[in-house]
Amino acid sequence: MPNFSLKKWEKIVDDFYTKYARLLNWQNENYKLVCKQGYLVNPTGRILIFHKHTKDNGSVSYSRPETCNYPVNH
Repeated sequence: MPNFSLKKWEKIVDDFYTKYARLLNWQNENYKLVCKQGYLVNPTGRILIFHKHTKDNGSVSYSRPETCNYPVNH
């Protein structure tokens, strides 16, 4: 990975989601569904189950990166 500053990485991510806004919307919808029901069903019918994680502050929730990336990777 290039050794970019955090500010540069944030700009790269922002530019990516500007270009692919529908992807961001799809990921947001997937995250909302996982928070509501704990799983997603992909287009082939496979059920993707997610588990809640405890954050450093003690709150419990689903991992946003996990719920956004898992349907694409599997």
